[in-house]
Amino acid sequence: MAHAQSNLKDEKIQLRIQPRQKALIAQAARVRQTTLSAFMVENACTAAQQVLADEMHFVLSPGQWDAFQAALDRPPRKNRALAKLLKEPGVFDEKSSS
Repeated sequence: MAHAQSNLKDEKIQLRIQPRQKALIAQAARVRQTTLSAFMVENACTAAQQVLADEMHFVLSPGQWDAFQAALDRPPRKNRALAKLLKEPGVFDEKSSS
């Protein structure tokens, strides 16, 4: 007999919130006709996706875009300390036995 895949979740998150916060969230879950847990998971995932999208995508006005492109197109400034650092052997470079 084949075992049906379980709908049980593997991870658990516990939150400490104010009673008024829980009441507000519970009321919203009832309005959406879902459980408190399902409501919280769905909305936490939506918020997480938005945060991650904000880190990967940004919107600029035409003027801001022109300034951004100009900054990218400018040659890099001279940085003597960085140039020196890049010429020195790194900690993972083999030491020559000369």
